[in-house]
Amino acid sequence: MVSLAGQEQDARSRLSLAQADLGRAAAEAREAERSSELARSRALAAEGSRRESEQRLAGARERLAELRGERSKLAVEEERASGALRLLEEQVRAELGLADDEALPDPESLEGDDEPVDDQKNVVRDLQRLRRKLVALEPVNPLAATELAEIGQRHDFLAAQRADLEKAIADLRSLADELATTIAEQFAATLMAVDREFGIFFQRLFNGGEARLRTSDDPDEPGIDIVARPPGKRIGSLTQLSGGERALTAVALLLAILRVRPAPFCVLDEVDAALDERNVGRFTQALRELTDRTQFIVITHNRGTIEAADTLYGVSMDEGGVSKVISMRLAEARQAAGA
Repeated sequence: MVSLAGQEQDARSRLSLAQADLGRAAAEAREAERSSELARSRALAAEGSRRESEQRLAGARERLAELRGERSKLAVEEERASGALRLLEEQVRAELGLADDEALPDPESLEGDDEPVDDQKNVVRDLQRLRRKLVALEPVNPLAATELAEIGQRHDFLAAQRADLEKAIADLRSLADELATTIAEQFAATLMAVDREFGIFFQRLFNGGEARLRTSDDPDEPGIDIVARPPGKRIGSLTQLSGGERALTAVALLLAILRVRPAPFCVLDEVDAALDERNVGRFTQALRELTDRTQFIVITHNRGTIEAADTLYGVSMDEGGVSKVISMRLAEARQAAGA
């Protein structure tokens, strides 16, 4: 009896410890779920910011193109106004007999010569002199001063418009530079995150090795280079990898991108065709980790991949020779088989 009571007490103690461990595990699971939701919210906010920056940059480029067109039109009009203004000045100088470096007189200050008339000879002489001046002046444009003032106003208006356009172009260029800097920073941050996840998935799928992403150093052919080295191999180029190794490398990169920027759906077509049974297990396990945020549709003939799926869709042919589409939920099938 004493032995049974001791065993019962020991069992209750272990049950209490197990319940405490279960409570701590549940708390850790809830904390991990909150961290995942926070990371997802941050990723969605970063994606929205990136799209908004791209839209602002596109609008700024369109506005810059429009302002450049307006600037060209105003420059042509300003050139025409300046030419008309110079032509009028030349006509006025020619009509008044002024030198090129002499300033144009005020129209209101132009008066006739007040000379005293003493006798008839002086009157005739003055009349002849005035006639010679009139002949030398040739046709006079009485509206030259008014046209000169109007063209001057038009010139001032075009100059103000041109200054406004140049200021707008400078502001748009500053905005474009700011947006380009923001996009470059976001691209660098995303590339760093994808590089980190790519190395993690590569090591899990290959059970070791090393993989990373790096920007190209060639200015003529910019891009991103993929460096992958399976365990126990010295690889200088991706072309030296086997078909299965290249498939696993591509899967690791795809899963890294989905980890950083999740997508609602992802369709994979025969990506496991070149994988052996062990690699198929690692591949399906990695897919399972991302199913909380992405639904995967896998087209495959591999039995291992089919066994890891939740739902199967296929085409079958009955005895009548008619093809039909069938579906099956593996969880329900397992329950029915167990019953």
